[in-house]
Amino acid sequence: PLDEAEQRAIITSLRTSHDKSAKIYRYATLFLLSLVIITYLTPIPAYIAGTHPENHLTLFWAAHHVQGTHEDLIYLPAGPIYMLFFAFQGIIVVGAIRETVDLLGLAKLGPKPAAFPAPQPHLYGTAPGWLVPSLQDLRFSSATNQSVNSKTPATSPAAAQRPGLASVAPRLVYLGVLLVTSLPMPLMVFGAGNFTNAAWWALAPGALLIDLLVEWSIAGSEREIRGLDGQRYSYKGA
Repeated sequence: PLDEAEQRAIITSLRTSHDKSAKIYRYATLFLLSLVIITYLTPIPAYIAGTHPENHLTLFWAAHHVQGTHEDLIYLPAGPIYMLFFAFQGIIVVGAIRETVDLLGLAKLGPKPAAFPAPQPHLYGTAPGWLVPSLQDLRFSSATNQSVNSKTPATSPAAAQRPGLASVAPRLVYLGVLLVTSLPMPLMVFGAGNFTNAAWWALAPGALLIDLLVEWSIAGSEREIRGLDGQRYSYKGA
């Protein structure tokens, strides 16, 4: 058996190694997310100059029985549409970048603790305040359908025993919401039949998925180290 000092030294060594690895992985995800933003910025000069291969989108607006010609095609400038799509995906990726920067300690972007007895800030990292109530209400299972005057519980006993999002770290919940929010754009473009651009807009969800997996792994390691620290025993006392 190990005495308490040796146990503490081992746990300290594990925590130091974990913190070092976590910093390396977070810097890597920060670089990846920044690279996505830079990649999305590259076509903008070509759109402005009018030299992009997809500088215009063609639209044929007529009844199904009308046989149109080239004169009936409507040409839409692709630049403003691209900027709109980029703004949507870019804001989501920037949200993940802010979260990573805050976790690395490069800048304090989250809410500042308030002096007691004022209400303490939320635990969702850099999530905007207007989004926090929705994050707190997230559940894995929905309530069963019932009438307003019903006295039966809204959730079935089986569903009540399922793990809820309360057991997940709040920052992971926020990153998961960012990932889900970034999915409609590539799916919508894919549904429109533009597979190349769908893959282009899928870069953001791919990077966010990697970021979420990295943070999930880091949170799991931190939880295990805290568990080991709580299991320290006094050999002399035993």
